[in-house]
Amino acid sequence: MWRRPLLHGVLAVTAALIWCLSGPVAGAQDGRAVSAEPRLPVGVGPGREPVPTGYAATIRVPQDFDTIQAAVDHARPGGMVLIAPGIYSESVTVTTPYVTIRGLDRDRTIIDGGFERANGIQVFAADGVAIENLTSRDNLLDGFSWNGVHGYWGRYLTAYDDGRSGIAAYGSDDGQLDHSYASGSPHS
Repeated sequence: MWRRPLLHGVLAVTAALIWCLSGPVAGAQDGRAVSAEPRLPVGVGPGREPVPTGYAATIRVPQDFDTIQAAVDHARPGGMVLIAPGIYSESVTVTTPYVTIRGLDRDRTIIDGGFERANGIQVFAADGVAIENLTSRDNLLDGFSWNGVHGYWGRYLTAYDDGRSGIAAYGSDDGQLDHSYASGSPHS
């Protein structure tokens, strides 16, 4: 008597396995359009809203682009700009949302304004941008700033001797600054 329920269970499991394994393979060329674009998983940022993370390309400076600005201009939402140690004499404006800009060495990856450029890195109307592990110095205005954004991160940043603020957020909300240091500016 117990053999019949066991036989039905084995048949049900076998049928389920055959059904699962007989479906089309993901990305198979069966007449359907297959996208080569990666799908971005969804996380939750400081603004508690879904933000894209991971899977977008990592762009390296100076290996892929000579300047941080060129790398940022080519970054896609969910992507990362990874910056090798060095002194970068430039001002960077970020307008792509959900990008991470990360230095490889906080003390040796330096954006130098030379008292000629307005900002080290300025995020303008781009939600969810993270700036990490960098130093910015000698800018006319700000070392690192977020302007008109919802959700932002600043981690392991050093800013000094800037004309207005070392690290600042203007008209922005739901941000987080961790393990960061600013000095020598009127408003740090």
